[in-house]
Amino acid sequence: MNKPTEEQKKFAVWIKGSPVYGYDQALWRVDAFGQFMFFWAYGDRSHLYGWEMDHFPVPKCMGGLDDVSNLRPLNWLTNARLGANGGLIAALFGLSQAGMQNSYASPPNGLGGLYPQSTYNTGYAANGGLAGAYPMGGLSRLY
Repeated sequence: MNKPTEEQKKFAVWIKGSPVYGYDQALWRVDAFGQFMFFWAYGDRSHLYGWEMDHFPVPKCMGGLDDVSNLRPLNWLTNARLGANGGLIAALFGLSQAGMQNSYASPPNGLGGLYPQSTYNTGYAANGGLAGAYPMGGLSRLY
């Protein structure tokens, strides 16, 4: 059996994130704590919607493997908070989820003012969300 490439692994972990109704699910997802993630911002800690692969349910420090079955996508801020706040206990018992829910990282004014604020407060885009809104060349404006 062939080992997946890094790009295949990245995509397999990405699709574990929850799609947001009205947003292009290939570009936007939310993590287990409700924080937005932007696909092209993988590994970018300077990007508000950057994301990383988190070892869950078995943390790496406890022998967790780098296999897709033990990885989930997390907004980098979420991942950093878990690590800084006794992430092992919190991750194992879900203790920090309520306190972190929607505490940061919501798309501002419907992603740059293109959509009303209610778009991201409710998770439902009344006008169709981002699907097809940006050609590939236009994504750089979101960085």
